[in-house]
Amino acid sequence: MKEKRENWLLQYQKILEERESEQKWMKQLREKAFHSFLELTTPNFGPNASLSIDKTFPVAEIREDQDRSFSQHDNKIIYCDFYTAWNKYSKIFKPYFQHLIHYDENKYSALHTALINSGTFIYVPPHVKVEVPLTSIVQENNRGVSSFPHSLIIVDEGSELTYVDDISGEDKDFLISEMEIYIRKNARCHYISFSSDQSLYHFSLKRSMIEEDGQLDWIQCDVDGHVKMGYPSCVLKGSRACANMWRCTLVFDGQEKDIGAKMIHLGENTKSLIKTQTILMNGASLTERTKINITKKAKNSKSDVKCDTIIVGECSKDDKIPKNTLSNRSSRIHYESRNSKKCPSWLAEVIKGEKNEENLKMRLLPEIMCRLLPTKQKKLWMQYWDKYKGELK
Repeated sequence: MKEKRENWLLQYQKILEERESEQKWMKQLREKAFHSFLELTTPNFGPNASLSIDKTFPVAEIREDQDRSFSQHDNKIIYCDFYTAWNKYSKIFKPYFQHLIHYDENKYSALHTALINSGTFIYVPPHVKVEVPLTSIVQENNRGVSSFPHSLIIVDEGSELTYVDDISGEDKDFLISEMEIYIRKNARCHYISFSSDQSLYHFSLKRSMIEEDGQLDWIQCDVDGHVKMGYPSCVLKGSRACANMWRCTLVFDGQEKDIGAKMIHLGENTKSLIKTQTILMNGASLTERTKINITKKAKNSKSDVKCDTIIVGECSKDDKIPKNTLSNRSSRIHYESRNSKKCPSWLAEVIKGEKNEENLKMRLLPEIMCRLLPTKQKKLWMQYWDKYKGELK
C-alpha cells in the first residue's frame, strides 16, 4: 500500500507541474485535498466504485478563457469558466468557493478538488433580473478520460436568474461534479439540471444556500450514466426561504443509481418541496435517499415530499430510505412514497411505440415532465427541451 501511495503522489506531482500558471492558493488547496483523498475512507453507503487514482487517469484538459460576461442596463453579469473566475474575478469568487462543499467532506469531494479541470462561474449583481437564460454544457467526447467540473453561482440580493446545466458526452471512467448555489436575500433562481452523460461512475455533489425571502426552483433530469450517486441539497438559512425540487430519473437495464435529495431548514417560516418520478426498467437498481431536517429554530416551517416509482419488468433493487427530523412542534413534514408495477397507459404506449433505448429516453422525458411539473415550471422546462431537441437534430 505504501508503494502504491508513493506512486500516486508522483503521478499527482506531474499534474501540478502541468498547471504552473495556477495561483499559489489554488495549488496549495489542491495538494491539501489530494492528501485528504489518500487519508479518507470510501463512504460506507452507495455503490462501490473502488475509487483510486489509477482509475481516474487520464484527466480531461483544462478549459479556460471562456469569459462570456455581459452588461445589462449598465450592470455587469459575470459569466465565465472556472479558471477565469479565480484569476480575473477572485475578489468575488474566492469568498464563496467551497464555502458550502468543503474539500475534506468525503473521499469524492477531496479527489474532485485535487483534480478540478472545468466549470462555470456566474455572479448576478444586486437587483438585476437576467433577461436571457444562461446555459453551460459540459461535454467530453474523449473516451476513457475523467472529468471534474465545479460550478459556482451567486444570485445577489433582489436578483433573478434562470440557469441550465447540461452534462453530456461519451464514455468516461469517472465524472465527479460539484455545484454551489447562493441565493441571497429576496433573490430567485430557476435551475435546470440535465444529465445524459455515459460515465462509468458519476458522483454529483450539489448544494445551495437560500437566505431570507429567497427562492430556488430546482428541476433535475437524470437519464444516463452506468453508476450514479448524488443527493442535491438545499439549506434554507433565512426566514421565509423556499426551495422546490422536481426530479425525473430514468434507470434502465444494467444501471445502478443511488440518489435522493436533502432539505435543511434553519430559518423560521421556511418551505420546501421534493417531488420525484422514477421509471425503473429491466433489471435496473435504485436506492432513493431523502433527508428532511427541520431544526429547533425553524419554527412554523413545512416540507412536502412525494416520491413515485414505476417498475417496468423486473428490477434488481428498489429501496426508499427516508430520514426525517422534526425538532419543533409548530412545523410539519409530509412524506409520501409510492411504488407501482402497474404500467400506466401513457407509459405503455410510449414503450410499445419505440424499441431503440436512446429514442425511448428522449420520448419519455417530456411525457414525464409534463405530468411532474406545475404550469409555470413546465413552460420553462419545455422551452429548454425544444431548444435541446433542435440541437440534437
